[in-house]
Amino acid sequence: MFPGQGSQATGMGRQLLEDFPNARAVLELAEQVSGQPLDQFRRRGPDTMLKRPIVAEPLITAISIGYIEALKSHGFAPDFVAGYSAGEVAAYYAAGILSLEDAIHVATARGMLFEEYCTSDSRMVTIAGVPFATVRETIDSLSDKAHVVYLAARNASRHTTIVGTESAMLEAERQLSMQGAQISQVSVSGKWHSIHLAPASEILVDSLQKILFSPPTCPIVTCASAEFRIRPNDLIYDLAVGVSRPVQWQQIVQKLQAAGVNEFCECGSGRVLFGLMRWNEDQLQTYSSVCVEDRNGGLRPLRRLVQARVVREGENQ
Repeated sequence: MFPGQGSQATGMGRQLLEDFPNARAVLELAEQVSGQPLDQFRRRGPDTMLKRPIVAEPLITAISIGYIEALKSHGFAPDFVAGYSAGEVAAYYAAGILSLEDAIHVATARGMLFEEYCTSDSRMVTIAGVPFATVRETIDSLSDKAHVVYLAARNASRHTTIVGTESAMLEAERQLSMQGAQISQVSVSGKWHSIHLAPASEILVDSLQKILFSPPTCPIVTCASAEFRIRPNDLIYDLAVGVSRPVQWQQIVQKLQAAGVNEFCECGSGRVLFGLMRWNEDQLQTYSSVCVEDRNGGLRPLRRLVQARVVREGENQ
């Protein structure tokens, strides 16, 4: 599983880049293609730059791909992949759909395009602990021509993401908090996964047609459809329209488990998707969920994962 915008933070990938030269090479490529001092922003911030799409998209993609390379070096390979929003670019790389160079170019192009849709009058938050129907009713009651709140993601039965104009969002948060919701702000700079990005989706469809998309080497479930996609044209379409539609993460997790997946690994910075797995526990059978990076950019989770693999292989011999 590959996280998207909101997972970026100062210090992300710290030990990964120190210990794995291949990961450092990926970040250097992303700097060359994007023209941004990504490593400087990664190490020092500021947060205002880390949330800008021209930085966040290529940086998140580079760090996630770096972790793919680190896992490969320890003998890991995915049986299935899925990416959350911006994380889909790394997922496409992990599934062999995009080459390394094309993945970095796609992430950079997305970041440059999304810059045109940044606005100071926008806010995105996660709403946890209340049913989806409650969130839907609340945001519908607040939406008018001047102040609009959109559903940006269905993460679990009691975990959603909403986005919209700041004044309407603050009122939605007030009402939902009175009903017991836990609210956390997401570090983004635009109304992602809403109709505001529909023009961007149209531009992406055209631009992605110029890039080679290969059939996946392992099954991939996309954010836009929550379905397994194989045909390159479907993969192109879903990657493009996904930016202007809600992320169907709850359905993605259910689809993967129905296909037999019971081990989930968040392959990127932070623990966002690792946390969402717990919110999906009420609809899952037995499963395990791990991440590769701790909150300080360290590799203790990755080392535990590698150690567990070694122990398991020893037991099977």
